[in-house]
Amino acid sequence: MERKWLPMFLASPEFAERHHIQVQMQDIVQDHMLQKSRKKSDALKLLDNKWVSSSKEIIAFRRALLNPVTVFQFQQFVSLKGKLMENNITFWLEVQKYKDMCHSRDSEECIQNKISSIINCFINSSIPPTVQVDIPSEYANKIINHMQEQGPYIFREAQVCEE
Repeated sequence: MERKWLPMFLASPEFAERHHIQVQMQDIVQDHMLQKSRKKSDALKLLDNKWVSSSKEIIAFRRALLNPVTVFQFQQFVSLKGKLMENNITFWLEVQKYKDMCHSRDSEECIQNKISSIINCFINSSIPPTVQVDIPSEYANKIINHMQEQGPYIFREAQVCEE
């Protein structure tokens, strides 16, 4: 998502029109600085037919998704691009919350509940289709089979593979 959809979203005229909602000046400055540095350094490079982004862009993407206004606008933008794209963003955000829980050493029961809720909502949903995010079925099966493991990286492959 951060390599393909976020840059398209930030460059769209719709973003500029919808961005009249009050946003912190720091967010605008950071986005402007990122765009400026991208032009100078050509941060996105094509490698083996995949776009590779710099760590600065990934950090900027994560920071942008901490802003509820940006998340809402980004979800609106990508919902027009694909069937499950809006779910992909929500999945990505929930996995980030799960990782934060793991790193903050929350209780095992709380962490296991978060794993179960992510799996029940996105990976093994009772609402068709069973997998509510755009990931390969082998990743979904692997997550279900390893759901008792409580490491911060149980969803890593699924989170990274989303485009």
